[in-house]
Amino acid sequence: MLKLGDCAKLMSALPDASIDLVVTSPPFDGLNEYKKTMTWDYFREVSSGLFRVVKKGGVVVWISRDTPEDKSICFRQATSFIEDGFFLHDTMIHKRVCPLLSKIRYKQAFEYMFVLSKGSIPNTINLIQDLNKNTRVLRDNIWTYTSGKEIVQTHLSSFPLALALDHIRSWSKEGDVVFDPFLRSGTTGVAAMILGRQFIGFEKEKKYFTIAERRIKNWETETADEPCFSDDLYEAWEI
Repeated sequence: MLKLGDCAKLMSALPDASIDLVVTSPPFDGLNEYKKTMTWDYFREVSSGLFRVVKKGGVVVWISRDTPEDKSICFRQATSFIEDGFFLHDTMIHKRVCPLLSKIRYKQAFEYMFVLSKGSIPNTINLIQDLNKNTRVLRDNIWTYTSGKEIVQTHLSSFPLALALDHIRSWSKEGDVVFDPFLRSGTTGVAAMILGRQFIGFEKEKKYFTIAERRIKNWETETADEPCFSDDLYEAWEI
């Protein structure tokens, strides 16, 4: 189910305890389309709504990073989720191969991935083991991906399809309901379709919703291994 509109309002129509997994990256970097609505009060409305709709033992994967003007908003958000009743199951890192450039700071190379459980232990835990020299080795909590074609097609805040696939594999099982309240280019939805999950996605901006709708409809044509190393995709932070 895909819906165009404000996620805080649309979420109110979802039943209590109806979502198994949330994988989302809320708008950051001062994206013009969201700048007026992404206030702290709005975040609180969204976070409390997520606590209501997520099942006992369900998981929220909240992917975000601080920009210079954000003043450590990531940690404030994580603390707020805990105050709502979530448990911080893991604090993970998404390390970018193509970091954001800055004239006054070291290259900004990572985002936080807060794995929040509604209950002390998630219902589903499928820890990924990667093949290393013919041996399966448990992955650590720093994940590195190239940035795929979805960033080229959409905007700077997209995340790699492989990242969404790995979180959905880790914290859900086939047939579960995956939700992305900030759908944007639809990467979470594509990953959910590939892995046989049910999917719900909300997006307030028509241009991103149209892209997401097309990608999710044509999910079988998507691939997770098309890297893009062009620094031209990234803006330099001046302050």
